[in-house]
Amino acid sequence: MTNPRDPHANPFEQVRDLPPAAELIAEPQRWTPELFRRLRFMGGLEIHQQVATKRKLFCRCPAVPMPDTPPAARIYRHMRPTLSEMGTYDGTALMEFKTKKNVIYELIDPVSCTYEMDDTPPFLINEEALAKAVAVARQFNCEVVDEMHVARKQYLDGSIPTGFQRTAIIGLDGWVPYKGRRIRIRQLSIEEDSCREVSDVGHDIVFRTDRLGFPLLEVVTEPDARDPWELAEICALLGDVMRATGMVRRGLGASRQDVNISIGGSTRIENKGVSKVGYIARLTCVEALRHQALLELRDELQARGLTELRPERRLFAAAEVGLPGPVAGALVLPGWNDLLDWRTQPDFSFIDELRGVVRVVACLDRYPYVYHRGDEGAWAVDDEVWPRLRRELQAADADAVVLVQGEEGDVQTALNEIVDRCNLAAREGVPRQTRQALVEERLVLPDGRRLSGVQTDFERVLPGADRMYPDTDHPPQALPRDAVDEIAERLPPPLWRRSGQYRAAGLPADVRRYLLREHDAAELYAELTDACPRVQPMLIAVTLVQTAKHLRREGLLPRLEPWILRRVFAAVDAGELAPDSLAELLAEFGGRLDNPEDPAAAEKLDELLDRFRIVDNAKARRLIEEVAAYTDGPTDPAKRHRYLMGRVRERLNYRFPGRRLAALVEEELAFRKTPARATA
Repeated sequence: MTNPRDPHANPFEQVRDLPPAAELIAEPQRWTPELFRRLRFMGGLEIHQQVATKRKLFCRCPAVPMPDTPPAARIYRHMRPTLSEMGTYDGTALMEFKTKKNVIYELIDPVSCTYEMDDTPPFLINEEALAKAVAVARQFNCEVVDEMHVARKQYLDGSIPTGFQRTAIIGLDGWVPYKGRRIRIRQLSIEEDSCREVSDVGHDIVFRTDRLGFPLLEVVTEPDARDPWELAEICALLGDVMRATGMVRRGLGASRQDVNISIGGSTRIENKGVSKVGYIARLTCVEALRHQALLELRDELQARGLTELRPERRLFAAAEVGLPGPVAGALVLPGWNDLLDWRTQPDFSFIDELRGVVRVVACLDRYPYVYHRGDEGAWAVDDEVWPRLRRELQAADADAVVLVQGEEGDVQTALNEIVDRCNLAAREGVPRQTRQALVEERLVLPDGRRLSGVQTDFERVLPGADRMYPDTDHPPQALPRDAVDEIAERLPPPLWRRSGQYRAAGLPADVRRYLLREHDAAELYAELTDACPRVQPMLIAVTLVQTAKHLRREGLLPRLEPWILRRVFAAVDAGELAPDSLAELLAEFGGRLDNPEDPAAAEKLDELLDRFRIVDNAKARRLIEEVAAYTDGPTDPAKRHRYLMGRVRERLNYRFPGRRLAALVEEELAFRKTPARATA
């Protein structure tokens, strides 16, 4: 059943003719594109990529990553929500306010300023960043807005000291081609990047400002992916389009992607912090099956008539039940005794849905904090406690009892959140949430449990439109159509068009992939193929990619400088250098210089070009005759030809084109077979 009032709801009905979700969750070998298409999977993306600029977006501080610089100062803040323009509060802001977080900022000098602390107004938007955002928008076939309006987007999680992020829409209604159809781009925005989280323990959260205010592009797609594997491929495609422009920053922390998915009967869930494209397929498989499991749980709760819980709460000293916290709270959930263990993810059950909400909202994360009868290991309460507790609470056999421990105020908050989450399970099945991707270091939870693979956990309520409002500190700014058109004319061909050109040139798959992703290499390839028409494009591309990679791995040449390649390929184009000798020449050039940027590098390259210069035909013929006169080696004609080719090329030190050499060797062998040659 789809909620008609939810604009984010999946338009398809819940699928009920599949095996139970718990079975599917436990058997990853059954996770196929066909399964998720039957579930009416819909997926979209929010790609975040820093723009390569010298300055930040709304101030004049340098946009230089400084992750290892010690902080120059620290400031301490609390966040509180404000009313939207419509006189309402955003649900996410209210949830964050309930956490009562103490926010500590580590300020990094010289990349932090009073603007970022909201002590001075912003400068006008960085023109370099704006021009690059327009260029990227055109690469995505977006309609660029005529007038840019900066808005404020509330962020009460502490990631931005002002409590809001400045953002502006640049392009709308774009698309990229994919598998014979179009993936729609809803919008492209430019915004200021947030702080980097250092730690989050209890009510204290620490951020560093080393990336705060960097210009950041956000590309939002429509939910056009039909299965998790398509979603991963589309994410890689969008990233390639942005990197191919050469206008975005590379390296650790420069890009992030959030994944939005739903299935038939559920609503959109945002999964934040998916750090690598390689995690997307498995993560969204797990999340889609979590939706199905929660929809099945909703059906079971409604069938049992458990649609509205109003349980009694009991507070007492934690020591009474053998727990270390100062205060313990208990809830009796009528009819829920077997439902807290309802499987929702490979390592998670519904009790972990409750723990996730409690961890975030009540800030209980210092030790195991939510218990129930089915727990084992670190989460177990002594067996004799439960019968006594159930008698005192007058819990029936069908009822579940949940224990929470911590400070009294936090325990009260936790009990309220548990009741609300259970009621949402019966009413909505899949509540609208933003969830964090548990990958890499997050595979170990705060309580010490290790997860078997990527999963998701609660992060906050999904934000709504109430957190957005106009920014009165920044005036509207027209984007002149002629300036936009001028930017479009200077752009390279779109990635998908260049992909077809590379295929037509016969370039290997790994070479095509590299040239599509690396803007500088693609520009140099285009320059060299235009400047050297007599050189095979394949040779230029393979040298740029495969030969360069081999030289780096061997420690011979860290980087193939463009000026080196221009000189070398000009010599090949002029017929002065054999294509076969390129790898040898470049390897020796790297080995002869400690630093390729040394002032003597040009002189050394001249020396090598002279030494590897093609020998004339007469010298090649004399050497072929000399080698062919030897009687050793194979006698089979084909093998004899290859044998002589290898011997001659070695003697020539690759200073003769291979095709011409093969023809001369063939002529010599044919000549030696003639009767006149045999008589002589």
